[in-house]
Amino acid sequence: MTQWYRIGDGFLEVAPGDEPFRARLQSLFQECAVPCPDQAGLPVVCCRAGESGDIELTDPEPLDALRFIFTIFPDRGYSEGPPAGGWRTLVMPTPDGPRAIAIRGNRLRAEPGAPWRALAGNVGVNRLLRLQREVLFLHAAAVELGRSGVLFVGPKGHGKTSLSLALAARGHRLLGDELCGVRTPALTLVPVRRSVAVREGPVAAAVGARLDALAAPRVRFPDGTLRRRASPVELFPGPAPGNGAVPLSHVVFLRGFAPDCLLEEVRPSRTLLAWLTPLASTLWSRTPADSVRQLLATVLGARCWTLRAGHPDATADRLSATLEA
Repeated sequence: MTQWYRIGDGFLEVAPGDEPFRARLQSLFQECAVPCPDQAGLPVVCCRAGESGDIELTDPEPLDALRFIFTIFPDRGYSEGPPAGGWRTLVMPTPDGPRAIAIRGNRLRAEPGAPWRALAGNVGVNRLLRLQREVLFLHAAAVELGRSGVLFVGPKGHGKTSLSLALAARGHRLLGDELCGVRTPALTLVPVRRSVAVREGPVAAAVGARLDALAAPRVRFPDGTLRRRASPVELFPGPAPGNGAVPLSHVVFLRGFAPDCLLEEVRPSRTLLAWLTPLASTLWSRTPADSVRQLLATVLGARCWTLRAGHPDATADRLSATLEA
């Protein structure tokens, strides 16, 4: 049976085929699942994966697939091997030595032992994100506080997940803990509720208790860190956010941790652009001028804050009291 996921303002179609591949996408994006596309005119990318590692990606726009992979995964150690029979070759480092995936057009063929499922899923999702010209996708977390949409941006390990989950544990709607979109020029937040990945370290008391009650598994990520996986609905039972407009009211720039929470409002400015981390795929089809325009709109259209986070519970209390409209 075909699976459909609404991710931002587009649809990912997963055709019947390799069950572990389908189960992986289901575990990551179960809260984005829809019965079928409910809006004509939105982009669709289809993934068809066979058990032998033969993958086809149906995409409405042509794409240099190998260059796209190198662009969206610059730190994975991928390289290009010698071509063979009209196919280009992607070489992937693995603990058991290099493994190859042949690529021609929208087709991928993995040799035995190549970890193709994670790559194929990520490529399919990112191909869909790149088609959404009016949405800027960021490495960010987002919550809805009352009538205010709050976007948390900052480097890895600076508290995006722990703070967004701490706020969600207080009844605020979680829009995303790792990936979020901003519709421009409307400046509304686009929920992307994939499964959450919680790093080792301080977490809100209610979140930690719930992770323990769920026996949430620890998964090793490509950067070597261990994180606990759970779906948002398991952590915070209740209705998930729809795709309606959530106005972007606040952008909080995370500056790391301190013994006590330090939240300061700052003037929106061009210097804050460097703090934003758009996905490489979301910039793929944009000109540099368009990219700057959309980034500027994000910081100039909202109140901006810098935050040194204390313990997640105390910091969530401060954020809620200050930012909730």
